[in-house]
Amino acid sequence: MQREVENWGIGVSCGAPLDPDTGVIQAPPSLSTWVDVPITSILQREFAVACRLTNDANAGKVAEHQYGAGVGTRHMVFLTMGTGLSAGVISNGLLLSGASGQAGEIGHVRLTPSGPVGYNKVGSVEGWASGAGVAQVAGQEVDAAIKRGEPTLLASKFEREGVLTAKDVADALFHRDAVAERIGS
Repeated sequence: MQREVENWGIGVSCGAPLDPDTGVIQAPPSLSTWVDVPITSILQREFAVACRLTNDANAGKVAEHQYGAGVGTRHMVFLTMGTGLSAGVISNGLLLSGASGQAGEIGHVRLTPSGPVGYNKVGSVEGWASGAGVAQVAGQEVDAAIKRGEPTLLASKFEREGVLTAKDVADALFHRDAVAERIGS
């Protein structure tokens, strides 16, 4: 037996930058062709239900706070680490969003004057700690290893495709590849 459910809606979580008030995905680095996409308007028109947009770290922290390891806590920090790096903060049981919805965007903090680029900022937390940052360091390290004649399991893919991923590095680490160990340290 099927029941009709009232108050249906769609929630969209996406990496920054975005504007949750207007429902526009502005230009996240991981979605290079999504520039000023009015996602909530598109989905509302297509499905005739309410739609809301929020930052992926905010969505994750609310879900973890209500249904996961954060249940019952008053203060919590939730980290997202993938193609980018962000954080969501719960303080006194409330979601901290900040004046422009960017509270918790720790990935933008610059750690070093040089290094991998994360969200268009050299040496940022996101550059050093995200999968995309690991891939950048891997490309540089493997290129240098090839030029030195140092063996690495990563060489063939890098020579064939010109790019590596964090997964490639993890796979090489599993096989105790010395270059991958340097990348991961």
